[in-house]
Amino acid sequence: MENEAVRISYYEMVKKVDNYYQNTKLNLVVSSLMIFINKCYKVEAKFMRTEYFLGFLKLLSPLAPHLSEELWNHFHQEKSISKSEWPQIKEDWPNTRLTQINIAVQINGQKKVVISVSPGKNQKEIEELAQNDPKIKKILIGQKIIKIVYIANKLINFVIKT
Repeated sequence: MENEAVRISYYEMVKKVDNYYQNTKLNLVVSSLMIFINKCYKVEAKFMRTEYFLGFLKLLSPLAPHLSEELWNHFHQEKSISKSEWPQIKEDWPNTRLTQINIAVQINGQKKVVISVSPGKNQKEIEELAQNDPKIKKILIGQKIIKIVYIANKLINFVIKT
């Protein structure tokens, strides 16, 4: 399963971590690894490409060799993680741009659905898309929207009178 936000974040992590190891900035290595994992949680990616996970393990292995090797073996890799190739950045990665972003749709602060929209849509367009979602449409029938809270590229919250 490919998620563009995860893919872009993965290649950014590879570039940063490689640079930080070369400059012996281990605290920044850990930070970059954590940023990548947090990005995976944030975009609600249920699955990650095996290539990205194995690359993550390779980058983690100098800091946590035993844990990395154990997880590496669970993926039935033939040679040791320490003898595997270091992750490389693909040629086309800087030219990659997000074609879809996920927006959480909330009603009275409770997340109901996540909609995918193309980047660059304004608040009115996102409001319309969210209100046309079947689940949201069903909840909003007969309700008066008091306020709409919009955080660009993250969420839209419809405050209704209950």
